[in-house]
Amino acid sequence: MLVSNLRSLFEAESYNDFLSLFYSTNTGLSVGTVAFTVIGGFILGLIVFFTYKITCRGLDYDGDFGLTLLIIPIVVALIMAIIGTSLPKALSIAGLVSIARFRSWPMKPKSVAFIFLALGAGVAAGSGLLLPGLVFVLIVAVILVVATVLMMPNGKNEVKTLKISVPESLNFDGMFDEILKKYTSGVNLDSVRIISGGTVVELSYLIKINDMMKVKEFLDEIRTKNANFNVSVSQRVDMIK
Repeated sequence: MLVSNLRSLFEAESYNDFLSLFYSTNTGLSVGTVAFTVIGGFILGLIVFFTYKITCRGLDYDGDFGLTLLIIPIVVALIMAIIGTSLPKALSIAGLVSIARFRSWPMKPKSVAFIFLALGAGVAAGSGLLLPGLVFVLIVAVILVVATVLMMPNGKNEVKTLKISVPESLNFDGMFDEILKKYTSGVNLDSVRIISGGTVVELSYLIKINDMMKVKEFLDEIRTKNANFNVSVSQRVDMIK
């Protein structure tokens, strides 16, 4: 196919014929149309990328994944323009794409959703439906941003982990109930374990603190009860992964 196209270029009878052959593609689309399609994919990819960046919190953001979301619509749009309505080419491209698999890449449901959004944007741009694709991506972007804002925990409702160490000889049953009731709006004893060779008991609670400005006062009162052993408040591990 490539040799045939090159031969056609050299056998062109006039300069205009040469330009016509040079700026055409096998699908009947002009190079300008293909370039416009790729630019459309780039614009939609930018929207998907910034939506991902805005909706990520803290360590959730992955720069490499964000770049992937930017590239996917461009590549898909270009492939759609190249394939056109040719079934053999579509099958060939599908065979090539099947080689690249994410075998050991752990993905969250949110990441999968963004990949499908990027794919949908690329297909829309590659099909020449840039305006409907733009409307679709903008609507989804607004929904994702609003949902992220509504689901974002504030200082009062954010679940944190409270760890209290007490001597093994100390009866801790109900010891901290009054303090927890005073400073928190929700408490759940998550685990109890023996540490330091059996001399220390560590209590792990899931709590919702009423006022983050009073955390030090909260911890100081606990220390008066647990013989001044270790006590700490931290972010839940599953909230920062």
